[in-house]
Amino acid sequence: MSRKMNAKEFISELSARSGFNIKETEKAVEQLSDIISSNISEDRILIINGFGRFFVEKHVEHVEVNAETSAKMLMPPKLSAVYVPSRLLTGMDKEKDTYED
Repeated sequence: MSRKMNAKEFISELSARSGFNIKETEKAVEQLSDIISSNISEDRILIINGFGRFFVEKHVEHVEVNAETSAKMLMPPKLSAVYVPSRLLTGMDKEKDTYED
């Protein structure tokens, strides 16, 4: 199982790889986050070639039934932020629609 990287570790590694200091790197990551947030909050799709795309997925109002009690519940509509990694990141072959080894 792969280990998760927290924000502080991410900033440190990005700083080391980019050559920018920690403060500059934190500011760049914050600005990227703001750009992503503002785009998806305005219902725009943000595509970063080689990285992926960010967008809002709309879920309509629907009725769910509790399997144990058979009670019906009206679930309100909601919006979800979605990130889909690019095929380059996932290793997916575009032509074959399969993963490369």
